[in-house]
Amino acid sequence: MAENKKKEGKKSFSFLDTNNDGKVSVDEITESLGKIGHQRSKDQVDSMLNKIDENNDGTLDLTEFINSLSSQESKLTTAFKMLDKDRDGKINATEIQRMSTELGEPLSDEKTDDLINTYDGDGDGRLNFQEFGRMMKGICPKDLSKDEPQAVLPNKGVSDLWNKVDHIALVVSDVGRSAAFYGSKLGMIQVHRPDFDRFGAWFTMGNINLHLIKGRPAVHADDDLIVSHFAINVGTTDDMKILMERLDGLGVKYRENVSVPNPGDGSNVQVKQAFVRDPDGYYMEFCSCKTLEVYLDKMVTEYEAGWDLYRTAIALEMKSMMAKWRNAQDETSSADPVKLENLLKRQKIFGDITQSASPDQLKELLALYHNDIPAVIAGLKAIVKQAGGQKFIPPAFFDRDEQRTFKQPPSFQLDANAPTF
Repeated sequence: MAENKKKEGKKSFSFLDTNNDGKVSVDEITESLGKIGHQRSKDQVDSMLNKIDENNDGTLDLTEFINSLSSQESKLTTAFKMLDKDRDGKINATEIQRMSTELGEPLSDEKTDDLINTYDGDGDGRLNFQEFGRMMKGICPKDLSKDEPQAVLPNKGVSDLWNKVDHIALVVSDVGRSAAFYGSKLGMIQVHRPDFDRFGAWFTMGNINLHLIKGRPAVHADDDLIVSHFAINVGTTDDMKILMERLDGLGVKYRENVSVPNPGDGSNVQVKQAFVRDPDGYYMEFCSCKTLEVYLDKMVTEYEAGWDLYRTAIALEMKSMMAKWRNAQDETSSADPVKLENLLKRQKIFGDITQSASPDQLKELLALYHNDIPAVIAGLKAIVKQAGGQKFIPPAFFDRDEQRTFKQPPSFQLDANAPTF
């Protein structure tokens, strides 16, 4: 085996050997799996260990672990495939955010975007294999498995105390009107409701109930389909066509989403969505989700079938890397006070490019470009271009009246594309 793979194997093994005794036990594997949100029974862990336990002593030493890597891909390739859930050869922000959440180190939207933008070399908003390699190298931390305690079962929360969603509640302005819509138009079955008061109605949607409560509705504007909603699975694409014809016949208006994110990997999985609004403006989605669910279940089954100790070790290492990135302080510079003062002085010069930005913008540009003045000027030129022309602030003066009133003439903008004669 190549020396590099031995080195990788030794480091990976250290993440599993939590008590640093040179052996990995069933308890340590169970604990390691818990740290990354993978719950396994003792029998499952035993089975995972027995596959590579060469001397059958019920534990795993470094030699046995390294020997098991002979048929494994490199750590980088394995890690890339673990994140690339849709198998499109690119890692997007959603996949990074999902993995960070699964590993118990959830990244904020801003941190996730920063991670992508830092290592995205070709500007497509995703990381290819080479860019991912630079990311792994760039945020690779020291071995946190020994230096920092990690909580067991970080993703468990209170999940062992509940088992399903009981109902969805909507606040509506007129219970009778909404009940007629959900009962007569959509065909939901109204069920008995305890005698709280007369201002409510309950419906069953098969696997979950819908509760209507009289009050002040809080709904999205009708600008787009980026809205909170609940979805109803119709079945297949053909079933959706029938449903949409039925909605047309009932006079129920809907919007069909034309940008549904289908897998696009040759699996021929297509999803149709029709968004309906109820009398108060709440959105519900009818979708042909059955084929997508079958496809996703297949992917999950294949992914879980390939899980082993090697992936567990890599996931633990990625967990520590995500923690480092999540907890890292933003390394933004502060504006140099001398350079800021010089730029503010330039704003008093008629026609100087600094007049196209406010004092706060100049301060932000200095911090953003680490006080590099040429870069700040380039940023100002971009502002001018976006605005369509440069801003001019005429010199101030004292007026001719007896009080010698101070006057600052209004600024004006010269169109950069205006014709000249």
